[in-house]
Amino acid sequence: MDKLGVSDLLKKYKEKAISPVEYAEYMLHKIKTQDDMNIFINVAEEEVMVNAKEAERHYMEGTQRALEGVPIAIKDIVNTKGIPTTYACAAYKNQIFDEDATILKKLDSAGYSMLGKTNTSQFALGPTGEFSYIGPCKNPHDKTRITGGSSSGSAAAVAGFFAPAAIGSDTGGSIR
Repeated sequence: MDKLGVSDLLKKYKEKAISPVEYAEYMLHKIKTQDDMNIFINVAEEEVMVNAKEAERHYMEGTQRALEGVPIAIKDIVNTKGIPTTYACAAYKNQIFDEDATILKKLDSAGYSMLGKTNTSQFALGPTGEFSYIGPCKNPHDKTRITGGSSSGSAAAVAGFFAPAAIGSDTGGSIR
């Protein structure tokens, strides 16, 4: 299940080969048991399960939206309602916003599910993912190496099959 991309996952949901709840539970278990690489700063366990149950209902009713039930990892510089946005800086580890950033509002209208907030260099100001208060984000294919770019956690989440998709940012060309 973990190597499914977004389009394959949506196809499996529509075919009822996998339910959004089963997939969310699988991904959360994988993150809990296999993320020893500092990929996620915060995991949105409760939110992803609420969204998965809602998505499952939408599929049963035939009212699913474009990204219904797709868990997406979000870089921890994108403001999120109810979930800490830390900018990978310990001074902000309890900072919670009252509303989501515009990109999340648009994803929400398409039915996505936030999987969690991914590691970054502090304030996304760095060429690698090694300067974060939780520690460096490691390469999921070689844990002796770090990841490059401030979107390190988002890249590692997708490359390590912890999320079918992730949101990063590109201030200085890091994700290109």
